[in-house]
Amino acid sequence: MALSQMLHPTKRMTMSWRLGLLSLAVMFAGPLQAATTHDQRYTALAIDHPALGSIFKPDPYQWVVTSAFAKQFGMPERWVDDSLMGAEAIAYKIVTNHNPMCGFFSDANACIPIQSCFFDFYVKKEANLPWKDESPQGIRQLAGHLSTYFLIHQNTKQRMAYDENFPKNHNNYASWIGLDNAYFVDDYNEKTGLDRKNLNARYAKLETFDREFAYGMDFFSVNACSEVRHKTNQRLEFVVKEASVMNNVPTQYYDTKVWKIPLRHHIKFPKAYVAKLHAYYKKNYGNDLVDLAKDRLQLGE
Repeated sequence: MALSQMLHPTKRMTMSWRLGLLSLAVMFAGPLQAATTHDQRYTALAIDHPALGSIFKPDPYQWVVTSAFAKQFGMPERWVDDSLMGAEAIAYKIVTNHNPMCGFFSDANACIPIQSCFFDFYVKKEANLPWKDESPQGIRQLAGHLSTYFLIHQNTKQRMAYDENFPKNHNNYASWIGLDNAYFVDDYNEKTGLDRKNLNARYAKLETFDREFAYGMDFFSVNACSEVRHKTNQRLEFVVKEASVMNNVPTQYYDTKVWKIPLRHHIKFPKAYVAKLHAYYKKNYGNDLVDLAKDRLQLGE
């Protein structure tokens, strides 16, 4: 016997009335709306979103984006800064690796965490970056991420043969992928090809790149932890020069000093964003040998 037949007539009417109201509510409300913006999917707003319930994955990155990028990817207005030059977006995060560094002070248990600091760049294809070849994606394996890092060739000839072919051996930590001559500066001088104050080029190796993910843009990621450590002047720029090697063949710039290689692309960070990264770094970076020494000597601040 159906449930409606078992109920008292008055209860049957009450149930029908409630079901009717529920049907009307669903009809006027329409289908559940999918999360369409960054905040609806990756912040606490996801808890109240009917399509997601209370589960969400927080975005760990510190972003700066242009208005166009924010519109294309549903990014929040608070991250927009159109003083960003040479890139559509930059994202930064600090990651603690699985393997610590141990043995300080002749103590096998004296360890500090090894952390990586990733700058992710999104650059318009119109920039025509000098990619080493036509590969759509690439990954450079980090030290400690593969067991091959812990293998030491005992045969000198084998080791030399491997090192000579490092552009083809992507497991080699020293290999370069994607872009050859990329580096950070505080204030690039186009006349000298150097930083105005720091004559040392702070080279940046690409960890990964993807030239197909974002429509009309190239994506690449760089690991550089020292770049925002002492940024009290709030200046930071990223420079890409012409390639030294193309398709595993040396170019005319192969033996050229970096400051003499022509500039291909220039990215300028907004000052407010650099200040934000500096504060984030101070709060989250813990790879500090000084702190370890203080703990061992039981020294206060």
